[in-house]
Amino acid sequence: MTNLIILGIGIISYIIVRSLINKSTIKMPVVYAGNPSCGKPNVREIPLPKNNPIYRDGDIEKDVSELTQLIVEGHSLEPLGIKDGSILFVERINYSTAYDLNQLIGRFIVFNIDNERTLREHPLKNITVEEGGLKARKAVKIVRTKQQQEQFTTELSTFLEKDHEYQKETKEKKDFFLQRIVTKYMFASDYYQTDDNLIMSITYKNGKDKDYSFHSPKFLYGIVKYNSI
Repeated sequence: MTNLIILGIGIISYIIVRSLINKSTIKMPVVYAGNPSCGKPNVREIPLPKNNPIYRDGDIEKDVSELTQLIVEGHSLEPLGIKDGSILFVERINYSTAYDLNQLIGRFIVFNIDNERTLREHPLKNITVEEGGLKARKAVKIVRTKQQQEQFTTELSTFLEKDHEYQKETKEKKDFFLQRIVTKYMFASDYYQTDDNLIMSITYKNGKDKDYSFHSPKFLYGIVKYNSI
């Protein structure tokens, strides 16, 4: 009888503790800033953000109840102001060919991860994530697909003339970087050949080394309206 009472008290205590934890935490989708982590769930349980669903922008309070909240995992956007563990408040995008991609330039955006493309482009790394995986990038340029290599090299060189970090490098490093980005473009352009345009984005590998990537507009998930620091 005593054992049953102890067991009952234990079950009740567990239910109470679990209830308190559930009220003080929230399950939030992960958005990767950098390479995603294989085999990890795309959802993380975190402490309930203060004042949720209100976001404070200086002295102004913003109602973010209509925005999707995502927690950042990775350091690739830290030089641009978004840290590992930051919360992004994202406005979802219903993309169509009529959507003006130029309005994305200079904004942080979120893409659905294309596992098939990742496996094709980096077969040895075998990087895949669970279905519904997301990644965050900063859009810097819209480029046309199906350009010849020489044509795009000229376009990219003109773009990089305004990149002060790039211009400080030696000629050897600049040539290597230029060719690597051109190679990435040629792959993406061929892989997404049914698209008319690609979104060019910037990240910093491990939070240090600048890199550019190319994405299909069809994988757009949303645009970041606010982010916590």
